[in-house]
Amino acid sequence: MSIISLLAVLIGIAIGAVLGFLFARSRDASAATGLAARASAAEERAHAASERAALVEGQLAERFESLSAQALDNFIDMGGERLAHALPLFVPHPRVAHHARARGAKEVLETGGGDEQMLERLVAYFHKRH
Repeated sequence: MSIISLLAVLIGIAIGAVLGFLFARSRDASAATGLAARASAAEERAHAASERAALVEGQLAERFESLSAQALDNFIDMGGERLAHALPLFVPHPRVAHHARARGAKEVLETGGGDEQMLERLVAYFHKRH
């Protein structure tokens, strides 16, 4: 083999290696772009799910408040008006407290929405009375 043939083979190998490297780098960059796009889409879906959860939570809280106000109305309408005026009423939300006061309740205590908050408020109220 002559020097020129050997040189041509070496140049061919070098060009092949460079092209292979560039192709692999391009593929890696394409894969990275695809992963970034998928991550961005996942973040958007997570954000949308979070917004939906907050909306549902707000709607549930609003529904609970209206049910609490309805329950209070039913209690008073069924003959509990005297009790509502004489006893403390523990309610989960300021709107329900306002509604109870509007219906004539004398002592209305807001507890918060959770069972633990309600229990803590009940225990604290009756503990200081004894």
